[in-house]
Amino acid sequence: MTDPTTGQPLNVFFVDQTGGGDCTQTNPCTAAQAQGDAAYGTSDTVILLDNTGDIGSDLALSAPRQQALGSGDTASATVTLVTGDTLSFSNLGARPTLSGTLTLSDNAIARGFTIANGTGAGLKTSRGVAI
Repeated sequence: MTDPTTGQPLNVFFVDQTGGGDCTQTNPCTAAQAQGDAAYGTSDTVILLDNTGDIGSDLALSAPRQQALGSGDTASATVTLVTGDTLSFSNLGARPTLSGTLTLSDNAIARGFTIANGTGAGLKTSRGVAI
């Protein structure tokens, strides 16, 4: 699937605390790995997983229309793409916790996870303003 605005592929990255994988549901990566991927861009989705405890890193939704989703209380997540299509994922485990800072870009979506940053702002805008 491609973003009709940019013509670029729409990507989904699965992230947990330990990572090290290829960013798939069965082999998740870290937030830093996802953000460092050359394909990470506009309208992409990061799905946070609670596989090994809190995700203790910052996450920046740095491009327009990116999404950060967790399983909420249902162990599942549904991604609504800019095309209007939806992707549903199940067996995601418990509600994940991000213990770093989440930075939101224009038209970003964040839902289904807890932000527990005890040392500073848990949410920031792309202009660095704490929320």
